[in-house]
Amino acid sequence: MMDGNTPMRRVSEDGRPCCGLKARIVVRDLSGRAVATLPMNAGQGRQTWDASSVAPGTYLVEYIIDGQSLHTEKLVIQR
Repeated sequence: MMDGNTPMRRVSEDGRPCCGLKARIVVRDLSGRAVATLPMNAGQGRQTWDASSVAPGTYLVEYIIDGQSLHTEKLVIQR
């Protein structure tokens, strides 16, 4: 439901950003420090991140489109 304050985003049928929007994934430690920033291109549905340089633990993965946070997930790295 749109309330007039929710910005509209153009996405493809499968929910991926399209049409020239700037999208990125930011991985943060629990203190909020960015440990990785991964650019996403239109039509790209997957991104690979080599996590070997970070310590085991819990991280937050934030999906950002045109400067607005769209979704955040928890990621646990165990070795």
